[in-house]
Amino acid sequence: MLSDLSPDGQHLVYVARNESKRRQERARLELGVKHFYSWTAVCTPPRVKALGLWNASGNLVAGGIFADNTKLWLNHDWRLGEMETLRTPPGLNVAFNPKGSQAIWIEAMKRTGWRVTQIPEAGGWANFKPPLILRKKALELHVLGRWMLPSGFLRQYVWCGPRPVPGLEGASWADFDQQGRLVYAREGRLYAVTSDGARELVNLNDDQPPGRPPEVALVETR
Repeated sequence: MLSDLSPDGQHLVYVARNESKRRQERARLELGVKHFYSWTAVCTPPRVKALGLWNASGNLVAGGIFADNTKLWLNHDWRLGEMETLRTPPGLNVAFNPKGSQAIWIEAMKRTGWRVTQIPEAGGWANFKPPLILRKKALELHVLGRWMLPSGFLRQYVWCGPRPVPGLEGASWADFDQQGRLVYAREGRLYAVTSDGARELVNLNDDQPPGRPPEVALVETR
């Protein structure tokens, strides 16, 4: 679990990474740390200035979820919590994850209506044996393992309803919208499933953000 918005929309927790050696060195000196190239931060959207800041350099996990409007559960090892904290966000109760990245990810999924139907009995970092399975209505999410992927987990969506859902294979994300429709994303497109089949809602492949320098207020103190 990397980023999350508080239920009231007032705070965003996110993970960022800086590839600029010059800015890494500047932040390292300003913050008094040995390394600073990735971090977890809390901001008030749409601004991204860090009200809370935790050094995630060298860690394999980062980010967090909001348990409620004032409680933030960070995906940082509790044993390193004090050392990693560079700025404590005012008005938020921060706790560090004692159970590993899988636990915090499951809690985030359960918060949105998914339930766990199968827990892996064995397996290491890469492979879960058997798969972790979560279910919402007739949709199952099979988590086969954790890999160094943008999504963090190798996953498959399986439809268990009476009629097949074309195109769900290979989906990078799937869930139900406020109308109760099954919606899923695949290859840069968003689809909704109706009685007539899967209908494309939007194609995002041509939408690219304009190039501009990254905002440096993430780590500035003033």
